[in-house]
Amino acid sequence: SYMEQYTDKTKFFTLFFLLAVERLLMVIKTADRPATIIMTPAAIVALAGLWLGVATLFRPITLYLPAVLVVFWLGYRFLSKQPRHYGWAVLFFVCSLLPILPWLVRNYAVFGAFSYSASKDSVLYTALAPSVLSIKEHRPYHDRQLALFASDGYDDLPDFNIAEAPRFRRRVYDILKSNPL
Repeated sequence: SYMEQYTDKTKFFTLFFLLAVERLLMVIKTADRPATIIMTPAAIVALAGLWLGVATLFRPITLYLPAVLVVFWLGYRFLSKQPRHYGWAVLFFVCSLLPILPWLVRNYAVFGAFSYSASKDSVLYTALAPSVLSIKEHRPYHDRQLALFASDGYDDLPDFNIAEAPRFRRRVYDILKSNPL
């Protein structure tokens, strides 16, 4: 059934995410050790970033993970009074973007959206905008969601793609501006 497939997929993505975070933290921790004959600490950090970028191409669940890891990494080092290694944080972040950068440039050239996917915009349109409207109008969420779709000419959940993402984003921003909470 659909629910079984969804549950299996969710378990897989959760496991993938946890293993990816664990492996990256272990790799970054080894960067504090002295250089070896095989790799320098900077090379270890760069490879960890590249590995995360390649993982993002296969599992987009890790898309925002590089930025989150850099913030946690610097925060941890600040709180533990260790050297910050800002250069390594930048190196990690830049290397994690390198594998997905061609995809971002391609989407901008083809669709006019410098974006990896349309999922952010679909969540804004299908969840946030109806939530704001249902709170403002004191109507059930699902009723307001269907009314929003109908007002935009959709019988049901619209098909989202990157080409349509800017239009959905503008629609949500218009709704948020005209309905402040």
